[in-house]
Parts: sequence; C-alpha cells; structure tokens
Amino acid sequence: MNRKSLFVLLSTAALLAACGGGKNPSSSSSSPIPAASSTLAPTEEKILLRENDALSQVTFYDSFDEATSTLGKAITAWGDADEIFMTASVKDGHKIKPFDAVSSIKGTISSNGGAFATTSDGVKVYRLSAADGASLDKTDTIIVNVRQIRAVTGESIENATLTVSTENPIEEDQVDFTLTPADGYAVSSVSAAGKTSGTAVEVTRGEGDFKDHYSFLMIDEDVVIRAVVSAVQGVSLTASQPVSYIYDFSLTGETSGTVLNSNGASASFASGENVSVLAYVNAFDKGIKAKLGDADVELNWDASQGCYAGSFLAPSEASTFSFAEGDAQEARTITVNFNEVTGVIVSYREDVEDSDTETEEAPTLYDHQGIYLGLSGTLPEGKAFLVEMKYEGDDEYSELTAEEDHARFYYIAVEGNVIVRVSYQDA
Repeated sequence: MNRKSLFVLLSTAALLAACGGGKNPSSSSSSPIPAASSTLAPTEEKILLRENDALSQVTFYDSFDEATSTLGKAITAWGDADEIFMTASVKDGHKIKPFDAVSSIKGTISSNGGAFATTSDGVKVYRLSAADGASLDKTDTIIVNVRQIRAVTGESIENATLTVSTENPIEEDQVDFTLTPADGYAVSSVSAAGKTSGTAVEVTRGEGDFKDHYSFLMIDEDVVIRAVVSAVQGVSLTASQPVSYIYDFSLTGETSGTVLNSNGASASFASGENVSVLAYVNAFDKGIKAKLGDADVELNWDASQGCYAGSFLAPSEASTFSFAEGDAQEARTITVNFNEVTGVIVSYREDVEDSDTETEEAPTLYDHQGIYLGLSGTLPEGKAFLVEMKYEGDDEYSELTAEEDHARFYYIAVEGNVIVRVSYQDA
C-alpha cells in the first residue's frame, strides 16, 4: 500500500524556531518534531500539536510490548490499525492532556486517560486507539494538547485542615481534597474559584462517612479553595403536645451529618448549617407546624418520602425547635363507579391504622392519606379487573397498578376527591 508521510503542523512561533522547514519527518525515534510542509493538503493525514512550544519531541510507534516494557518500530504514517503508541518530551511544569481528536471516518481517538505505560528506562508511553471498537484510520486527525500544571491552594481557612490529594493537576483533571474540621467545629460551606479570573468552580461534596471529601474539575488557571468553618452550637429540640400524632421525625445536618430524632434531646450543628426536617404522621385530619425559637419553619408534604419536610439554618446560639398542631384539613371522598361489573365487594384499608372493613361507603380521608382499594368477587371467564382513577375535575382516568402482596388491591394517595372506575378487561 502506498502510504503518505505523516506531517506535523506547528504554530507560527514554532515554525520560526524550526530548522529545515518543508522536510518530511524522519522515522528515527530520536528525531525532533519536524517543521510543517508548505504544500500540505487538507486531505492528507496530519498531527496537530497544540501549545507545541511545550513539546520537545513526539514520536509514534507501531507497537508496545507490555511484558518487556519496550516500544516497537517508530512510524511517520499508518494505514488502518487498532492502535498506535506515542512518546513525547514535555516542558517542565506541563502535562499532556487526555487526547481530543477529530476523525473523518472512524470516530473519536482516546489516550485512555493519559499515560498508558512506562518503558524500562522511564519514558511515558501513550496509547491511541479508535473509539467503539473501530480501527485507527490514516485519515484520522490526532490533536495532542499540552496544558500547564496548575496550583490548588486554600485561602482564609481557619479551624480546619485542607489536604489536596491530586498532584500536578491540569485542565479537566478531577481534583480531590479533604477539609477536616478541628474538634468543636464543622464546615458550613466550601467554594472554589479561579485565582486570576474569579471564575466559580463547582465543588461536589461526599456523603456519610465521606462528608469531609470534596472534588471539582480543574480549570486552566490556579484555583483557590475557600471555606466557612464554624463552631458547633447546641440546638435543643422539644416536641410537646398536641403533636402526639407525629410518630417519627428527624433533624439532619447537611454538612455535619448530625441527626436529632427524639423528644427533649439536643445535638450540635454548625452555625449556618442547613438542617433538614422530616416529620411522619399517623393522623391526617390536621396539619403540622414547626418553629425554631419564635420563628416559623415551613413544612410541606413530600410525596416521594411520604412525610412533611422542610429545612432551616442552624442559629449561632442554642435554640429550641418545636412542633405544633396545624390547621384542620379538608375531608375527601372516594366514589366508585362500576362499568357493567356486578357481584363485587369493595374493601377499604387505611394504610396507617391497618384495619380491614367491607363497606359500600368509603372512609373519611384527608389530603396525603393513602388507602388500599380492594375488589373481590367472581370474575367472568377470561376477564380481569381494570381499575382506573381520576381526581374530581380531571378529564382523563389513569390505571391503578395492583400491589403484589394484596390480591386485586390498589393504592391511592389522596390529593382531592377521588373517582374510581371499575371495568372488565381481557386477562
């Protein structure tokens, strides 16, 4: 096969410094980066070297023996291949970035996240392979990016220890760090930004046992980490009558992980820490209110958790959090309509009280309360029940799905007056 020479496109600055412009690159593994050809056509295979003043040498090879950590034959052009290997000498204070690439045929090329291996004499080897199982094609364009190593430092962090575990980060590297508060302190907030531009960097925090662990994606400048570390404060909780219908509750610190879930108990949260409140109830005919000292804490129904939920910021001094009975709730009704269905008994079971009754009248229900609707009776051969529901005022019905542990039972979470339609369908 007639293969063309592999050319390297240099920046203007590099061209001025290069010797022997217009020559084809040598196949020697020790040859310098060649100058660009003035006659290079857009359709010829090529390598683009970004920020190439930081590269002193780039060489491509047809193979790498992992058993002996040795490179194969140096190449300046290739046909279809599964992979090729590259070495490069990089200026101090810089690193090769995981490869970007443009491919006219075969798809994206990857360096598999950086250096693939190291030779027996300590040279880093990068593997280039086509994505999605394709072959590396001679018309693929490989873009080698070199980025300056950036610094990550802390600023104005008191009463906590900052440890950055990611060494020599460059743009798009994940930077991992920990913030360990001193005894009696907790981290209230963490932020990061570019040292020069002030560009905000999104910081992700770990959960549970890893709540002191953080990470962000490096930008192409030094980054400064800042944190608010506060002395923990005692927040005592009292829950007096008439809130006996709360059968479980919890106050959980977002950053400290502290949990408070018993009457009269107290716990310490960092000042300014976001504290989430969950309150589970066994009576729905009345609402629930909450206060932090004399200030109201808004609680709303959270359907995904089946409870009332809210949050507040922990104060700077010891305070009392309390529950109180809320407003009376509107009673709801369930109407069951039978569509050519006969000989069926409707059963209702209130999910909290767990009492079964068979009646033609639905129990009194309130918003957010749930019941199980059960049907029993003789079905025509080859038929099954089709149970649909809608809220009063809606145009469309939606089908109810049977609970596996209750034969022909359907769960309804009440959010208004309910209309149920029962029909037959083919089994």
